[in-house]
Amino acid sequence: MEYALNNKVFVLFMAAACGVTFVACDVFTSMNRIKDMVLNEEQILNKIKAAAPQLLGNEQHAMYNFYKQRLEEIHRRNWTKELERLNHPNGAYSIIKEYAADYQALRKAVLDSKLNQASAVLAEIADDDDVKGASESLLRLQEVFRMKTNEMVQGMYLNYKGPILNSTDAFLVGKAAFEIGKQTLCTEWLQVALELMRQEQGDGDDYNDDFSMFGKVDTKTHNSGAAMKALLGRALIRVSPL
Repeated sequence: MEYALNNKVFVLFMAAACGVTFVACDVFTSMNRIKDMVLNEEQILNKIKAAAPQLLGNEQHAMYNFYKQRLEEIHRRNWTKELERLNHPNGAYSIIKEYAADYQALRKAVLDSKLNQASAVLAEIADDDDVKGASESLLRLQEVFRMKTNEMVQGMYLNYKGPILNSTDAFLVGKAAFEIGKQTLCTEWLQVALELMRQEQGDGDDYNDDFSMFGKVDTKTHNSGAAMKALLGRALIRVSPL
């Protein structure tokens, strides 16, 4: 499928992203930076590999394995589809999230070994803070164009179709909305996330019936029903206080 995006939406996504970047200049919500990350990934990997001899034992072995597997993946990549994904906000968001997750273990190994040179190179790869920044960009876009959450999740931006988001994506956007005080949007995104989760897992439980879990949400289990219920319950209390 070819993903088309109205130029007005694309420009606004960049503008919304710049608003986030202005606050945190390292956040990967500039479209040019996202494209550079994807298109130059092989060069970035080669720079990281150059620092591998400084790693110890198992970490060095893990680094070389990651390098080999990632390089093979890059060479198998369908670049036409990848560039199409980059031209839609949902696709760009998913790419940021994927890179942050894929490089998480390597980033930890490099930081633990205090390899400053490799750490500087890894700054070119999106991390969890960038995922949060991208989530906030989607929320800004939604507010300006008054788009419906369920349509955005399905990739519909002003009648232009793009990649869909999954339940984890919707949860993370809802979580970002909660953290910046946009409780109504938080509730909308989390309700959609719960519905998507039911569809993806074939779960018949109605999570929306139970808002009793208001404990701290563990981001490591952000795709669990319990975490979604907890955050949704907290959001609903703020939106409609008893």
